[in-house]
Amino acid sequence: RKRKEATGGLASVVSGMTCNGWRSKLERTLNGLEGVENAEVTLEPGRAVVYGQLSVLDIAAGVRSAGFEPGESQPA
Repeated sequence: RKRKEATGGLASVVSGMTCNGWRSKLERTLNGLEGVENAEVTLEPGRAVVYGQLSVLDIAAGVRSAGFEPGESQPA
């Protein structure tokens, strides 16, 4: 799989988060992914910004594994 470096940060829209508990869950999940230097998640708007060396597909898989739906990703 081709890796797109996210060192500068990739932002992904996230849907399905309705409280800070779920925001925290997603942030912990993303920070636990291999290659992640730091992940920051905001509830409003539903957004995850991930810094590290991983692909957009890796971030989307992490969001899904936490039980949420990833949306469009772009440089942060």
